[in-house]
Amino acid sequence: MGTFEDVSEALSKNVISINVATVEAWKLVNEAISHPTYGSGDTDYRRDFQILTKVSYLINNSSILVTNQNNINVKKTRIKDMIILATSNKLSAGSNNLSLGLRCNTCQNTTKDQVINSLPNMLEDVKELYNKYQNVNGVVPFNGANLTQLGVFTMAEDFFNLNSYPSFQGVTFLTRVLVKTAQPSVVKGFEVNYVGASGSPRRGDVVCNTTTRDIIIDGKSWTEATLRINFKVGQQSYNQFLDYIGLISNLNQLEYWFDERKINPTTFEYTVQNIWLQNNSLTAEGNALFNAIWANDKPSPTEPNGLRGSLFPNLSQAGARTEFATMINTLDNRLFGFIKVK
Repeated sequence: MGTFEDVSEALSKNVISINVATVEAWKLVNEAISHPTYGSGDTDYRRDFQILTKVSYLINNSSILVTNQNNINVKKTRIKDMIILATSNKLSAGSNNLSLGLRCNTCQNTTKDQVINSLPNMLEDVKELYNKYQNVNGVVPFNGANLTQLGVFTMAEDFFNLNSYPSFQGVTFLTRVLVKTAQPSVVKGFEVNYVGASGSPRRGDVVCNTTTRDIIIDGKSWTEATLRINFKVGQQSYNQFLDYIGLISNLNQLEYWFDERKINPTTFEYTVQNIWLQNNSLTAEGNALFNAIWANDKPSPTEPNGLRGSLFPNLSQAGARTEFATMINTLDNRLFGFIKVK
């Protein structure tokens, strides 16, 4: 535990607001930064009263992070793991170094937040996510079918623990966007299960139902270098993308949300273009995408001829392949519209 001076400094300035919950939050933050393997050792976090207030809220609000408030120890473990993931300089996942740019408010004057919100903002986002979406449950209508979902609570189980640290940046990015920009009335499912065209069980991050279309959303906190690695034939992320293609009947039903803080929005589409087309010829990735589109002729309530018919009406396969290459070459929005920079 921290020194007497540390406790006094952190708490005495806010003595009017101190209660048992605040002290409990201080202990939890202290345990996180003092973790024997991954703790940052940075005492500024436990001195930030804004952090303590938000941690206290998460501990004591029954609707956040666990479905049963009686699982208080499970909840505390998730909060502690979240703080470790957000503050540790000893966790790394290749190009997704989790320590880059994330500091608490007391440190931001010397370290610029680049890839994850500062800790107080991230804790606030988590609070708002569960307050807004805790009642999203049940079947998820999509293209005339009913899909099942695991729900927003599963996001905590899947991502706010030390075993899932490679995905932590992605889920904090997705949480931020859902809280700041999404309309709760159209969000119908979290962690939505479906079977891809490959026959593999898959799970989409979010499904929305608007008045005109059903949309499946996947959040990616990738750099352009990471995109080039992951969007290759045989990579799990590209296989997932191709399975999404088998699920939809129009490309406006698929959205990939990319973090504007990690890419260059003016060049990003050109990076995707280069993955699919080089020297005016389709790459292996481009051919795989075309084949997935061509195979999808399943009718839906809005597209009687499936995805193939929505993109290539009345074209032979050879003609469609030529048209597909032209669409890539011209950055046709019918094809590139799934890219959303948030």
